[in-house]
Amino acid sequence: MTITLLKPGERLKDRYHIVRVITAGGASAVYEARDGAMPYSPEIRMIKQTLVKTHQARDPHWLEQFSLKYRILHELIHPAILRTYDYFMLRAHVYHVTDLISGQDLAELLANEDHTFPVRTVYGWGLALCDALDYMHTHPNGAIIHRDVKPANIMVDHRQIARLIDFDIAGVFATELTDAPLGSDGYAAPEQYEGVITPAVDVYGLAATLHHLLTGRDPRLGEPFSQVDEPAHTLNPSVSEAFAQVLSRALQPDPAYRFSTARELYDELVVIEPQAEEIV
Repeated sequence: MTITLLKPGERLKDRYHIVRVITAGGASAVYEARDGAMPYSPEIRMIKQTLVKTHQARDPHWLEQFSLKYRILHELIHPAILRTYDYFMLRAHVYHVTDLISGQDLAELLANEDHTFPVRTVYGWGLALCDALDYMHTHPNGAIIHRDVKPANIMVDHRQIARLIDFDIAGVFATELTDAPLGSDGYAAPEQYEGVITPAVDVYGLAATLHHLLTGRDPRLGEPFSQVDEPAHTLNPSVSEAFAQVLSRALQPDPAYRFSTARELYDELVVIEPQAEEIV
């Protein structure tokens, strides 16, 4: 069962004008589109199209969960979170409309770079993403846990602004995640493999990502949960010991010794000097 691709020039809801196919395969496709809600200055959007039957064959409640999830994501407005503008069902497909970000995800940038990223750049991304996670975790209707924070799910645009993307497996509320998929090896906290989901798993995923960016050490290639044994400043002398210590606490395999919330991590990061002093 494959998706029915839209063609350039087609319109959805008499509002979204399809410009081009960005990617397509199997049961989903992604498009660039113009949003005609304001015809004199149409905004460029990204639309993800998904075939409903493919998912409902595996999970009869998938469509209900989709609607609930995107109703919540539609409410998330934060500069470091990919903005959701609309979601709807049309002719056996569901559509998710977001900003179209011009840039690359951090996994792509890591693959293209032959060195580590500037410490202050990574530090700035860390603060922004901490704030975004705290915003999600303190949602008035209950904690929203991403559960898959990793380089591939963080997009950096042409202005070097980082945003959390790809909420395909993002949880709605922490209390509804018992059967939800796990995160990704190397970035998932140990307790995720036991089905324990709290804001601390996103803290771990973010810290694992920042450590990877600062050191160039891919956590998927070493012993599981071993980043804590290699403080960032010992692998990259440009990283201050204070920055490395904060990351090491955020990478503790035992959540009892880790920051329990993104706000705790943010509060520790914001008061430190991330760059090591140069030795003259």
